[in-house]
Amino acid sequence: MLGRLGKLVLGGIALSLLGAASLFAWSFYDEARQFKAQRHPVPMSDEARAIQGLTAVQFPSRTGETMLYGWYAPSRNGAAVVLAHGTSSDRRGGLAEAKVLAARGFGVLAFDFPGHGESEGEVHWDAGEVASLAGALDFIEARAEVNKEKLGVAGLSMGGLIAVRLAVGDQRIRALALLGTPPDLSELIRYEFRARTSVAANGALLALKHHGMTLERDQPLSLVSRLAPRALLVVAGEHDGLIPERKARDMFSAAQEPKEFYLVPNAGHLSYVAADPDRYPGKLTAFFARALSVAEL
Repeated sequence: MLGRLGKLVLGGIALSLLGAASLFAWSFYDEARQFKAQRHPVPMSDEARAIQGLTAVQFPSRTGETMLYGWYAPSRNGAAVVLAHGTSSDRRGGLAEAKVLAARGFGVLAFDFPGHGESEGEVHWDAGEVASLAGALDFIEARAEVNKEKLGVAGLSMGGLIAVRLAVGDQRIRALALLGTPPDLSELIRYEFRARTSVAANGALLALKHHGMTLERDQPLSLVSRLAPRALLVVAGEHDGLIPERKARDMFSAAQEPKEFYLVPNAGHLSYVAADPDRYPGKLTAFFARALSVAEL
């Protein structure tokens, strides 16, 4: 029979295992929340209405199985940029960048990924999202005022990951801006859960795999070298709690020329225009103007 000390030891082990199991389950379900469809109306705010010519649009994904919804402002300089939002967001996630680009003459399409905003479909952050971004390019490519050789994409956070995956095989994307984009999903999760334990990180990683995310391959860090000779801009926030500057610079280093890096001072995750209104907007529009060989109006 176990003595009192043995029972205490076994009890401690049991409590530790129970605590680890609870932490694993909590992190799994917490991370899984982003895969629940988050559909809701996306009214056009006064800020959005201030963009010249902005109208509500809809178009199918490349597969034709999902109808997507967004806002489009027509091009006045022949070039157009698609804005791809991040997790738990919708087309409004890139509204600040849309305003900046549209004001300089670029056509702008901001749309909701599947299961977000008003768009149909499920959330997987994988092939379905890539097909949706391809459908967005189909939409702007068909616009009469847009030159098919002057298309760009600005991917915000996870939208950047989707943009890289499409861009390596879709030569229509002549310029790509990665804004707060994770270089590697597994590393992102482990960094995000660094203050907890590896058990919590493993639970979150399992949630991503369970819902269809690709973790072992096709990460931005390993793909960016294949974008050249097309232009790349990597933007990071000085105080980004999700994507530290060093990780963004690792991704930049892995890319080939032509490439640019801009660290937004005092910015958190994606809060670039608000943190740096005097310089960041100009950096963004100048990048697309150079890469797409158009004038800023």
